[in-house]
Amino acid sequence: MKNFTRNIILGFASLTLVACATGPVAKKTEAGVAEVKPSYSEKVATSPAVQARVVTACPSAAAQWESQDWRKVTAQANACVKANDWYKVEALGNHLSVKASLTPWGPYYLALAASARKDFPRAVWMLELALKKSPGEGLFHYELGRIAWELGDEAQAKQRMKTASDLNPTLTEAHWVLGQIAVDAQDFREAELRLKKALDSNSSHWPSVMSMAALKMKAKDWPAAEDYLNRAIGMNPRSGKARFALAQIQEQQLKKVREALNGYKEIRQLATSKKLDDAPALNLDQKIKDLEKSLPELAKKAPTAAEREPSAAPRKVSQ
Repeated sequence: MKNFTRNIILGFASLTLVACATGPVAKKTEAGVAEVKPSYSEKVATSPAVQARVVTACPSAAAQWESQDWRKVTAQANACVKANDWYKVEALGNHLSVKASLTPWGPYYLALAASARKDFPRAVWMLELALKKSPGEGLFHYELGRIAWELGDEAQAKQRMKTASDLNPTLTEAHWVLGQIAVDAQDFREAELRLKKALDSNSSHWPSVMSMAALKMKAKDWPAAEDYLNRAIGMNPRSGKARFALAQIQEQQLKKVREALNGYKEIRQLATSKKLDDAPALNLDQKIKDLEKSLPELAKKAPTAAEREPSAAPRKVSQ
């Protein structure tokens, strides 16, 4: 199977309703940015329950959904997906298949539950049934593309994702996955186009921001990569990988040694306080010591314009 790992740090993707059904598979790049395969997610963009921004909890017993309107049940199902409670997702999908049989949402939730347990034939069957009920819904093509991706069928994944994005331009992750596929194919122009569409759809979609940073690193556009990494850190100050990638670029590519030194010190402080999601595998004490030794020598030289730029204000990290 072809390796479909992507240049992105996958945090909790900030879609309208997102819940992971599989964990990411990651490996390190030389720039410190992890490559991961995106996890399954769900986003009932056209569901009336979602359009009304209904906020609810995953029900604890069948009595809490059996007498509810189907639109409220979809909101409950969304909450169960977010909670990774796949037994309840299956139960709610079965309920919707009977009580709202003309809608596609029963088969859809049954497909998500099947995907979570890696029963991809059943998931595909259910998604195809959902498409029969709602042929114009891009979300179902998106999930079929996810399954194709998981199974290593890049051509099918790309076709499904393209259909999904055409039918529903607000499916941010469809644009994002197409961007990752384009990166895999070394088609950086297409990758940037798709990632820009993802960010046009959702400017706070953190994986797309990180993908753009990685794309700029591949293109050796270090100032742009720095800008995207700063943006990513502003969105997720707890990301050690984003902070480390930024410090490396500033140190090794932009020669902003003082800013890089401050960045490494901040990483060390946050890691010691356990305020990072992922601490870099690096001897930070030695790195900081080496950079501090280099500063007197650098002071003898005229500072570059880049080094005269003020450092960005520290990003606060929540407890």
